[in-house]
Amino acid sequence: MVRRSKGPPPIVYILIGLAIVGGGYWFFNRQGETDTESITSSGSTPDPAVTEESRISAGEHILISTDALGIENPAFGSAKQQGVRALANGEFEQAAQAFRSARQLYRNDPETLIYLNNAEIGDGSAHQVAVLVPVDVNTAPFSLEMLRGFAQAQHEVNQRGGINGEPLKLIVADDNDDPNIARQVISELATNSDILAVMGHWSSQVTLAVAPIYADNQLVLISPVSTSPDISGISDYVFRIIPNNAIVGRTMADYLLSQASIRNMIVAHDPTSQYSQSLKTEFVSAVSARGGQVVGEWDLSTSGFRPQRLIQDALDQAAGALTLIPSPDTVDRALQLVTVNQRRLQLVGDIGNLYGLKTLEVSGQNAVGMVLPIPWHIQGDPNAPFVQASRQLWGADVNWATAMAYDASQALIEAIAQAPSRTGIQQALASDTFEAEGVQGPIRFTPAGDRRGGLQLVEVQPANPSRSGTGYDFVPISQ
Repeated sequence: MVRRSKGPPPIVYILIGLAIVGGGYWFFNRQGETDTESITSSGSTPDPAVTEESRISAGEHILISTDALGIENPAFGSAKQQGVRALANGEFEQAAQAFRSARQLYRNDPETLIYLNNAEIGDGSAHQVAVLVPVDVNTAPFSLEMLRGFAQAQHEVNQRGGINGEPLKLIVADDNDDPNIARQVISELATNSDILAVMGHWSSQVTLAVAPIYADNQLVLISPVSTSPDISGISDYVFRIIPNNAIVGRTMADYLLSQASIRNMIVAHDPTSQYSQSLKTEFVSAVSARGGQVVGEWDLSTSGFRPQRLIQDALDQAAGALTLIPSPDTVDRALQLVTVNQRRLQLVGDIGNLYGLKTLEVSGQNAVGMVLPIPWHIQGDPNAPFVQASRQLWGADVNWATAMAYDASQALIEAIAQAPSRTGIQQALASDTFEAEGVQGPIRFTPAGDRRGGLQLVEVQPANPSRSGTGYDFVPISQ
């Protein structure tokens, strides 16, 4: 059945001031290669004065500031503010005009496009979906990546006339990448029967913590980026787009054993990180199952970390490869190993923390040849419709998180088209015959809620010109 969109709730006006540390975040976000951490929390301290309602917006107030966007554009900020004020007052045409003006001044803000799409709907009938992302000083770049995928899918489906004639309205919510905050926000959203489903969450620890709430409220969650194997089968109402750590670990092992023909290897990880520990376990298991041997496990968090000695020990043990699975707190140590190694051991890195600008900037020539498994790369098919449309919409390249969020949206749009109710959406997604068209092909789910499919490999290579601006890029390699 079709849900009737309600007017704006009594949401308290708030502007959450955010700052991205370093201009590199802004640059690389525009280039589509961003530092990411797909499991651990941002570690930010929630503001007790911030209420659940103030974390939720369909355009009545701003969640992502110009500081978070990494830009100084007062005219853009003013136009966006005019838009939210008009929308909060129910002046939808004025709001739409203001948001259009804001987009003319700066195209790469997905929150503005979402609010423009919502303003164009006004108080008309619409299918409502919530998108939850963390919005704080550390996680704003990641939020923007996902929101671009959600916003692009919303824009495209509404331009086509909506889902069975009804537009898609997105409700943006800040979960702070914190399990407790996420529980509160989801509980608030779940009471609104007009909200049909949810997409989002950045870290797996949040997704795992809130899964029972979705089941209790018969509310579907589609996670674009959470990778923990523990999410598989956790709830009939939780689905995900990105392959889990078991697949990532197998892909790493397959590359080293089959393509690089290396039997003995070292793995460096951070045992204090749930993400790092999980992926390390999956990698070691996959290597052993394929006849290889992990001859050493290095703790990146130890106080006695000595990269020169570790690399020499690996060479003395006749190891042929080093797999790096750091946490955000130990990325610098992983990159020290890359530098000290000087391309002697074959390197394999993780997507969560090494697939980003910092690796190219810090390690440069020493990172050449390092291989990483990722779910999608813009150069894999640069002429694909999604790539062309995203460049036109944002004025910049997007990365894998945007593509995964876009695919999550496509799956949900198809499910809503089949059965526009909470339980109907779950049944559609869980069906053996369900299929939606994604960036890289069909989207289908296993009985455990995981997307069927695999990963592709990229490696660091010199590039002139380079998309990253460093002289080096992540380049797809044949498998």
